[in-house]
Amino acid sequence: ILYPLQYSSSERSEVRLAGQIALGCSYEFFENNLLHAECRVDGNGHPLFIAGIESAPGELVTLSAGISSNPLGFSFGTGFRLTHCAVVLAFRQVMKYGLTSSIGLEYEF
Repeated sequence: ILYPLQYSSSERSEVRLAGQIALGCSYEFFENNLLHAECRVDGNGHPLFIAGIESAPGELVTLSAGISSNPLGFSFGTGFRLTHCAVVLAFRQVMKYGLTSSIGLEYEF
């Protein structure tokens, strides 16, 4: 993922946002159970490794958990799917802010 955008602020103008390169893969080791692995390098050259597991115990609900390095962090979440739409609620441990939440909306074409 690259973010070659620029923004302006009162302190600095034309500051380039850091880019990021990511490569990952998933493996379905049992029916409706995925193992994910991803390596990222941010714009400052810092490597990051992410691993996680996702399980879909039913048609409507998914559960996920993961771990990341540099710095060490943990995450977990759940998703709810209705036909082509899904809502994902996730939590991640961030050193500076503690447990932070995020919500995502997905649409499958």
